Amino acid sequence: VHLANAYMEAPAYLNTREARVQHALMIMGVSIWASAVTTIISGSILWLCILKFFSKFAFLITATIASSFVWATMFLPAVLYVCGPADHDSWSSLHPLARRVSKRMPSWLKDLCA
Repeated sequence: VHLANAYMEAPAYLNTREARVQHALMIMGVSIWASAVTTIISGSILWLCILKFFSKFAFLITATIASSFVWATMFLPAVLYVCGPADHDSWSSLHPLARRVSKRMPSWLKDLCA
């Protein structure tokens, strides 16, 4: 969520997907990394507990945060780089989707929909 928000709120002069992904990673990447590290360290302390519940909870916390970190810093930027909204189109607007679909529609179907 944080990287996607930073991508969408990138300054207007960043008009390419690559520049916006780099901006999002520079702005939010450090915070995401720091929060992941501190949460994993905090969860790892629970591995030292004798009670089975806490050791299982430690696994749940560390596995969730580790997989979320990989997903947020590897997969999401790649998807945004390839097919993220360009030119500051809004995520809540369907106009970018409508433009892409209308470009691929046959002319007879465009005339029918008009």
